[in-house]
Amino acid sequence: MKVRDTIIDMIRRHPLITKNKVDAYDHLFLTVGNGYEWRDGELVYWNEKQRYKIDIESAIHDRLFGTDKDILMTSVFASHLNDIRYDFLETDDSDEQDMIIDLKASELTVKMNNKKSYLMGQISKILHAEEEADKPCQMHNESDLYDMSGYSKICNIPDNITDDWKNAIIEFYNFIMTDSHLKIIEYRKKYGERIREVLKDKNIIK
Repeated sequence: MKVRDTIIDMIRRHPLITKNKVDAYDHLFLTVGNGYEWRDGELVYWNEKQRYKIDIESAIHDRLFGTDKDILMTSVFASHLNDIRYDFLETDDSDEQDMIIDLKASELTVKMNNKKSYLMGQISKILHAEEEADKPCQMHNESDLYDMSGYSKICNIPDNITDDWKNAIIEFYNFIMTDSHLKIIEYRKKYGERIREVLKDKNIIK
């Protein structure tokens, strides 16, 4: 998936956590155990159970809304994805799986009605996810960058990284090395030189 599409998806699925591009880059490139891995030069979901889980979530969404793609209710639904566990993985019986989908749909109906008003404060970000993905990197008040480690994806860049993802890393690097926000200045003091060395070693920057 292209970087821009990945950012848009992250903002729409997790509007309370991923508010802008910096939040997305922080999760993708710095956060350890983020559910992504480098594959064919791109960061993609690594967990096959997660992929299957998303398919089941789509089935539950369709059971609740049919073909309705109302952005608010879809986002309310997305905010509860973690409430949908791997129950369906315990059986291969299609009837049992169908019952599980019905049960989860019923449970989510109540939860979503309670959550809808709470998410109204985030609907602007959800509706403008594409706009956020196109903006330059910028901090917001709740932003905090994850401590860089050897397990961060930025430290394990593959040789076959695509130009699209390479440019995203360069954009994030330039932001870390030049932004004047106090938190970024502190982060730069702590990790700036190390990030520079890693990216030079991978021929991402000169």
